[in-house]
Parts: sequence; C-alpha cells; structure tokens
Amino acid sequence: LPTGLTLLDEAIWGLHRSELTVLAGRPGEGKTAAALQISLHLADLHKRVLFLSLEMTREQITERMLIQLTQCDAWNLRRGGGLAELKAKLAPLDGFFKDLPLRLIDGTGYTAEQVRHLLQQMVEQGGGVPDVLVVDFVQLASIEQGQSPPQAIQEYLRVLKEVAMRYKIAVLAL
Repeated sequence: LPTGLTLLDEAIWGLHRSELTVLAGRPGEGKTAAALQISLHLADLHKRVLFLSLEMTREQITERMLIQLTQCDAWNLRRGGGLAELKAKLAPLDGFFKDLPLRLIDGTGYTAEQVRHLLQQMVEQGGGVPDVLVVDFVQLASIEQGQSPPQAIQEYLRVLKEVAMRYKIAVLAL
C-alpha cells in the first residue's frame, strides 16, 4: 500500500498487509502530520483507513487535515487570521470527505484489547476491517496495573502485530 511519500516508499516499499510499521520520532517532529498525509493518500486510493487518535480529538485531526489539504498557515488560523483565505480554499473541497473511506476515532486510554475489540465489532457489524489501521500515539495507551511504561508499549505493539496478522491489515503505529 503506497504511502504517497516517495522516499519512504522507496525505503520500505509502502505499508504491507499483516505487518506492523512503527513511525517514531521526538515530539513535534511531524509524526501525526505524516500519518495524516499517508491516511489521506490511501483513502484517496479507495483504501479503507481507520485512524485511531489517543492524542487528539476528531475535530483537531480534521483541522490538521484541512490545513494539509488547503496549505493554509496554521499558526495564523490559530490566532484568528486567514479565515477568508481558508474559506476560499475550502470551497473546492465541498463533499471531499463524504465518500472518503477514512474513519476517525478519538479517545484517550484505549488499551490494546480495546483496539482488538473495536476491529472485531467492525467485522460483526458487517463493516469489515480497514485496509490500514493508524494508531496515534502508543505512549498514551492505557497501562495495565503492574506494568512499566516500556513493558506496556512492548505489549501494545505485540497486540497490534497480532491484529495486523489476524485481520490481514497494515498497521501504522506512531
């Protein structure tokens, strides 16, 4: 599944079904922006994408996507400026998200088991599983009692790998 990021695709040959890919970096280095760009690219290719954010609300994620799509100045918008420019650039996007196979779920504290349960519910409700699951940001996952943070992350990633293999989906964890 091509990410749409040429250098990344050349390095890893895109995302692959039944595989877990970890995108790591320091805070503020663009992990979420890259994951959103990848998600939008795949959805535009008619791949079903489930974006699970443990860090931001759906509204914040949507705002970030709109900034990417319009190339507006996010800092200026946050301060209340540039609204006319944003409205002008949004007009051609009317209906863009309507048929886009991209589902955003927000919520803090999702455990690995809850992610597994979420996918199982999707199957049982007849919606099938996505082609790609993006989990932003595994450090914010709930920690089971008695686990250290490194143990919790290791366990979370192990379960995400199992999910990738069981459902034959690509999983991108940030």
